[in-house]
Order: sequence, then C-alpha cells, then structure tokens
Amino acid sequence: DMDGVLWRGETAVPHLPTFFQTLDAHHIQFVLATNNASKTPAQYVAKLAKFGIAVQPHQIMTSALATAGYLASHAPHAKIYMVGGDGLREALTAEGLTILPRTERDDTADVVVVGLTAEVTYADMANATIHIRRGARFIGCNPDATFPSEYGQLPGNGSLLALIQTATSVAPTIIGKPGPIMFHECLRRLGPSATP
Repeated sequence: DMDGVLWRGETAVPHLPTFFQTLDAHHIQFVLATNNASKTPAQYVAKLAKFGIAVQPHQIMTSALATAGYLASHAPHAKIYMVGGDGLREALTAEGLTILPRTERDDTADVVVVGLTAEVTYADMANATIHIRRGARFIGCNPDATFPSEYGQLPGNGSLLALIQTATSVAPTIIGKPGPIMFHECLRRLGPSATP
C-alpha cells in the first residue's frame, strides 16, 4: 500500500528508502497497490522518486487500473459515466472504454464508475444518480470512507459512494481493497511465481 502507509500527504515514513533497498538486496518482487484512483502510475513513480525510490509504472496498481481492467473484461462495449480524476480517466481510456461526457444526462450510461476526485460537484452526483436510476450498473473504485493526509482524515471515495447509494438505494460493486479483484491483478503482474 502507499497512501497513508508509505507516506501521509507529502511526508514519507521514516527509513522508506532503506525498506526498498532491502527488497532489492533480497530480490523480492513487489507491486505497490493503492485504493487511490485519482493519480496515474506515472504520478506515483514521480512521487516515489522524490523520496529517493525508483520504481517502474508496471509496479504500480491503483484501484483505477483494476477497475478499468475489470470493465474491459466484463463490459468492454459499455457506455460509462465516470466520476473521477485523471488516474481513472487515463486507465479507462487506455483500455479503449467509452466515457460519456461529464454533463451527459440524455444518453443512458450502461455503467457508472466512481473514483475519488477533489473536483467532484453536485452535478456529477446528480448525473450519476440519474444514470443508476435508469438502470446503469454502479461500480466503485474503492470503499474507503476517508483519505489520509498530513492534516488528518479527509472524505474518501466511500463517502461519494454513500451519497449515491443513499440517492439510488443501489449498492456499488467494489473493485479495490479489501475485495479480491485488485489483488488478483497484482498477482497477475507479479507472474507465475506469485501464488495467492
């Protein structure tokens, strides 16, 4: 895990580079997983570099990537109404999935996907509610009610999901931790030597 475990906000835990040096010295493969769907793998690679740690993009797994992979397998031709940031948009686009315009209300989405974004608006929540009430599947990148920062706990993606669930009486399918979908994707990335 990264956010809230390896760092809080812009502050790394003590001896973080030493931990990664130990992994490297013992040839231990790893994938860093985070429920944060707002950032791209490249943004995480850059953040880790600021802490003196070199990782490759394929060593980063976000709930956005896991969500995009899940939808590419289970609903490849779906029209998606997305509430989320650059990390989620990039992941969905990379899988070739169709994202409806943010203001779309007339064309019914097949799936509503919600990932954490600080730019969420009431209109986003209203549009997501409209699509779900019309029959769209409801997918949540992760259920985290809060998000850790150096200032304390902030509202997380689970808080956004709770608002939409209250308005629709529909519970979301959760992709990120603690569910198994994201962990299976991490194992796949580690290769055949990794076992559950």
